[in-house]
Amino acid sequence: AMNQTARLVARFALPAAVAIALAFGAMGAAHATPGVTPLAENKPVELEGLSALANAPQIEDVTLRAVIIKGKPATSSLTRPVMLPGGVRAVAWSECSKASCLGYWALLDGDNESLKVVARGALPIKEKINADDGITFAGTSVADLDGSGKVMVLFHYGVTEPARKAPLPSVEHDYLSILDPAQKKVIFQRELKRSGAPTEQTCTYTLIPRVDALFSFEVRSSCTLGACLAKGAPKDCAPPTTGKEKFLLKKGAFVAGK
Repeated sequence: AMNQTARLVARFALPAAVAIALAFGAMGAAHATPGVTPLAENKPVELEGLSALANAPQIEDVTLRAVIIKGKPATSSLTRPVMLPGGVRAVAWSECSKASCLGYWALLDGDNESLKVVARGALPIKEKINADDGITFAGTSVADLDGSGKVMVLFHYGVTEPARKAPLPSVEHDYLSILDPAQKKVIFQRELKRSGAPTEQTCTYTLIPRVDALFSFEVRSSCTLGACLAKGAPKDCAPPTTGKEKFLLKKGAFVAGK
């Protein structure tokens, strides 16, 4: 069986041509707050690179778990906490029982001795989740979406559904959840990838920031049979099915647009 590190590498290290992407860099870069990455139009970057730019405060793992985890889950895993302007920290984690897993986020204040939860909530996961490491965290970022200076927290994580009857593997999903720390709620949730058996569709979704009258994410989808993405793919594979959606940021919430 693959260990947790190997699963993360295999799951999130995608080929460049199908990399899950966001854009960042040029817009407002000269005035960026340390640890906060400004997003830019039309210039995708892998989420792994975005999360590497976030400031990570030193919080002892034992202290962090004691503050955020209530009850006695069978297993749990944490993201690397990130620092927001003003000293507030953001973190996400899972709590797994013998039956399933749940995901959570929290905003924290104070240091190791006085650490406290300012706000917390659930990650909006709709699928049933495998109880054995059903949620895996790939990285957390702190970003300014539209150059306004307003900070958002981006949680990137994977969800594995319960085991299916052999030989079908579990269905796996990658997600992005965007937390608005000012509103203390998740304002955007988007599946970034879905994969299952070689005979099932594998879909990837690329998010491209647009800044017109309103900030928006253009979501480009590409779906094809899993077997057509593997080495030695059949020669008669059909071209991927593609699509496009748009989500506008209006009054602190994302809504579907045209």
